[in-house]
Amino acid sequence: MTVDSEKAILKAIKDNKLISLFQPIVTANTLEIIGYEALIRGPSDKAWHSPQMLFSLAEQYGIGNRIEIHSINTHLKRRKKLGLQGMLFLNLSSFCISSGDFIITEFTNRLKKAGICPDQVVIEITERHPVVDVIPMISILEEMRAHGLRIAIDDLGAGYSSLRQWSEIRPDYVKIDGHFIQNIHEDSVKRQFVRSFCEIANDIGCSIIAEGIETEEELETIQSLEVDYLQGYLIARPQRTPIKHTPARLRQLNDGTTFLSNDLQVRALCKPTLTISPRFSVRSLADKFYQDKSLHVAVVIEKSKPLGIITRNSLQQLFSSHYGRDLYGRKPVVLIMNDEPITVTEETEIERLSNQITDNNETLPDEYFVIVDKNKKYTGVGSLIDLLRAVTDYRITAARHANPLTMLPGNLRINQQIDTLLSANSSFVLAYCDVDNFKPFNDTYGYARGDDVIREIGQLLSRHSQFELDFVGHIGGDDFIVIFRSIDWEARCRKILDHFQNHALRFYDEKHKECGGIPAIDRSGNQQFYDIISISIGVIQVNHKFFTSHKEVASISSEVKKQAKKTKGNSLFIDRRSYQDVFNTKSDDSDIPNNVISINLPDSRQ
Repeated sequence: MTVDSEKAILKAIKDNKLISLFQPIVTANTLEIIGYEALIRGPSDKAWHSPQMLFSLAEQYGIGNRIEIHSINTHLKRRKKLGLQGMLFLNLSSFCISSGDFIITEFTNRLKKAGICPDQVVIEITERHPVVDVIPMISILEEMRAHGLRIAIDDLGAGYSSLRQWSEIRPDYVKIDGHFIQNIHEDSVKRQFVRSFCEIANDIGCSIIAEGIETEEELETIQSLEVDYLQGYLIARPQRTPIKHTPARLRQLNDGTTFLSNDLQVRALCKPTLTISPRFSVRSLADKFYQDKSLHVAVVIEKSKPLGIITRNSLQQLFSSHYGRDLYGRKPVVLIMNDEPITVTEETEIERLSNQITDNNETLPDEYFVIVDKNKKYTGVGSLIDLLRAVTDYRITAARHANPLTMLPGNLRINQQIDTLLSANSSFVLAYCDVDNFKPFNDTYGYARGDDVIREIGQLLSRHSQFELDFVGHIGGDDFIVIFRSIDWEARCRKILDHFQNHALRFYDEKHKECGGIPAIDRSGNQQFYDIISISIGVIQVNHKFFTSHKEVASISSEVKKQAKKTKGNSLFIDRRSYQDVFNTKSDDSDIPNNVISINLPDSRQ
């Protein structure tokens, strides 16, 4: 970065080009929004769009305090314009607070102009600088409190935060660093840390906010640990125009709705009803309907197989017509029945039946459908209202367990799908898909463009999967799972890789397209060159005879993914250990591209 960057940042301040975003904070028990954290971003077309780069450059140029104070003013104006309610969390570094540039009385006056009460504002002490001398800082914070402001410590457990500062500053809120939240459901040590934080907070009278919540498993675990408030991508991402009400998918998380399997079948809707012979008289059937007010449909049966149905409504319409009762009363029911009712087997999935009915636009179907077994023998009836209710419940709970970015099924549903197939003695192929060089891409271009990549990959995997057989899930971040039951799974994987290889460049700026990648700083602080993003797919062929649960499948798939990532660029790694006969399609050596690596190949291919 050069002096030009400094001039560009100063111009952005002057022209009010810095972008104010808001991320909601919700209560842990009810998931109701209590306020927002305000976050600043540079213009989306600038290299310093990300806050890390923006503040790093600002401090380098000696304008860090100016950026912080300008950011606060930007947030106040934007909040007023949006009409946001509740608490407002504003970030300030300890350096800015103690420097003299931040004047409390001026700040509180700006709050009044923005129509915000001081007791609605929480000053978050950020982690960019250590609190060198706590005593002067305590004095400044006490003055803030005297004006009605509240105090929070950000990222407890990271950077310079310490339990000592917590005990001496005595903040109103403490935010737990995302490190302790990530995969907390799988880490007992992290859970114990959070329990300890909650106990200390309770003793000194402050509230705990868990930030960085991205999965439902993390949410459920955090809710069990007596944390007060929650924040994270699972709830909502930082947005220029944030949500004002808790999303329905979050409310569903707290309502105790039972998850419906993706393979919920029509048998779950099957109910008994009156069965009659083809020779049964219409008048006798009318008497049955009259005597039993709960009876709404009768099925005409012969040799255990359904011939048709007659509903209460259709019979009433017939008898209400001129001479209908006289003409048909003594006739056999076979003359008035619907001999082409919707008939489905017990194993039919409710989604498939729903699509079958809605795709038929020619006529409105009967209120009921007939259910038969695999031998086409009658087992019962189902109602359209029950089908509608089941499909609605399924879709609500499917959204509840979906990744909020791609709306693909998340970890819970992935695991349930695997366990469902294994318990049904069904073999399948699992493809673990991971994006290579995604972090430097995301760091360079910002989360918005990174999100575009993730969404595109989710759609790509879905397009190349067979809807009725395959299952696409989003583990989180840049990791996806495809559970194939289609026999041409290998060809589908190749098409996914070919498509992404041909289209990945469109996510890059021209200068990076020309050099074929991005120069960036790695985690060790060293300059590295990162190639164009690609997809690595690790495949295992899961034979139900050798696996008993999703945990065993996950263990192997993780190993296979690592093997796939050892090959540069878009790559497919197929693990053939012990599972080569499951949905394995034979092909000549010439059909295998160079980027397919297989271990323990059959002799014919070695």
